[in-house]
Amino acid sequence: AFAETGSEELKQGLEAWWSGIGDGLGDGAVALESLRIPGGPEPFVVDASHRGMLARFLAGDPEPPAIPVILAALDAWERAGSRVYDPGR
Repeated sequence: AFAETGSEELKQGLEAWWSGIGDGLGDGAVALESLRIPGGPEPFVVDASHRGMLARFLAGDPEPPAIPVILAALDAWERAGSRVYDPGR
C-alpha cells in the first residue's frame, strides 16, 4: 500500500500495526490434559504457534504442520464410516 501511495503516514501506521499484531493475544502452552475428550482419540501435538499450526504467515511459507494431521484424521473417519462423536458414550 505504501509503495502505491508513497504516504509516509500510511507506512508508519502499517509498520506499527504489523509489529503489534500479536500483542495481547498470547500464545501460551495448552496442557495436554485439557485437550482430551472422553471417548475421543488421543490429541496430536504439532510444533507450531496457535496461529501457525493452521495458517501460513506468508504465501510462500510451507504448509502449516496441523494440515496433514487434520486431513489424515478426516480420511480415517471417512474410511471408518460416518460415525458421529457422541460425548455421552
